[in-house]
Amino acid sequence: MTQRIQRHPYLAIFDGADPSASTPLRTVSTTPLQALYLLNDAFIHRQAEEFAARITADATDDDDARIQRAYRLALARPADADEAARSRAFLAAVRGSLAAAGQPPPAAGAGSWQAFARVLYRLNEFAYLD
Repeated sequence: MTQRIQRHPYLAIFDGADPSASTPLRTVSTTPLQALYLLNDAFIHRQAEEFAARITADATDDDDARIQRAYRLALARPADADEAARSRAFLAAVRGSLAAAGQPPPAAGAGSWQAFARVLYRLNEFAYLD
């Protein structure tokens, strides 16, 4: 049975239209709940795992190429020089934190790309079309 009366929690948090009424115009809001959902929800973490696996599936271990691929897939554009530099610094910091927590290098590398995917998911450019 299809439930058309109840909104999915994701749609409620991100201003989804009410399924029981005609909605010619949607309101747009930014709330702390949206950020918390993107930080903590299991669905987002699973999607980040899949996205990270897709980015790292290439034979290349070149972080710059992977960063560019991630930006193209997530935002449909390449990363500029400043974004690429900040992305490299973020990946190195996360790898260092995970290694310090006792994760082996392969797991720390995978975890850093998953964290990077979650960062891309939280960009306004990912969520909204201008």
